[in-house]
Amino acid sequence: MKVLQLHKTKKSKIVLSFLLSWIFGLCAWISIPISFSLVPLYLHPLPIFLAVYIFDDLAVWAWFLYMTQGALGAPFFSCGRSGMLHLLGPTGGYVFGIFLGSLFLLYSKKLKSNSLILSGLKFAVASLFMHLFGALQLYFFVSSDKLLAVGFYPFIVSDFIIKLSVFVFINKFILSSHKK
Repeated sequence: MKVLQLHKTKKSKIVLSFLLSWIFGLCAWISIPISFSLVPLYLHPLPIFLAVYIFDDLAVWAWFLYMTQGALGAPFFSCGRSGMLHLLGPTGGYVFGIFLGSLFLLYSKKLKSNSLILSGLKFAVASLFMHLFGALQLYFFVSSDKLLAVGFYPFIVSDFIIKLSVFVFINKFILSSHKK
């Protein structure tokens, strides 16, 4: 498929990295604030994790570009926020955690398997990276007795059930058909 082969030349890799970073930035605008939490539900993990399966390390570089552009002032973070202070704020750990989760997915792609269970476990571990680093940074902003209630539990349904199901479906039925 031509779309999947666009990232062959150096110039196209740069352009595609910026395009992906801007798509990630648009996805940040799709969020649902939670009244009892500093962290909203947002679309980020699914597009970046899927992009890793399609574009390999290019997607990880695009996420790094996303973080850099957001830190420098582009309105790329949740609800159009930007700046280095946002990365150092209550939700910044989740942004770094997504980066580490995408690195995990990149390196776990070597475990080739058509197993739905293995694909689901990879996504779950990548999401766990995101939540662990998010909660670690959120710890500096909320009391320890409320940390899991505001920084982890609300995302179990969102990440570990809904996004996991979508990820496994797309990985198994859509991406696998392009690999053949």
